Amino acid sequence: MLKFMQSNLRYKECVEGMVVVQFVIDTTGQVIEPFLLKSLTKETDAEAMRVVQLLEFTPGMQNGKKMPIRYVLPIRFGVVKGNQKK
Repeated sequence: MLKFMQSNLRYKECVEGMVVVQFVIDTTGQVIEPFLLKSLTKETDAEAMRVVQLLEFTPGMQNGKKMPIRYVLPIRFGVVKGNQKK
């Protein structure tokens, strides 16, 4: 999941911090009911919500039945440092 998040997050801001998103993984493995628990900026919040909705999971199981699972995901945004030539 970490590699997926890193390769799919796209933002232009020079901002560092964390967005925390809560969501439910339904019985088909899809993300539903995403909700921001911790905001950073409008742009990073929107990007975190966009990428979370792209995620797919294996549904949770309890006693042999598929069950919806509530999940909290912290997403850290940081300044990407470019390659500098010496």
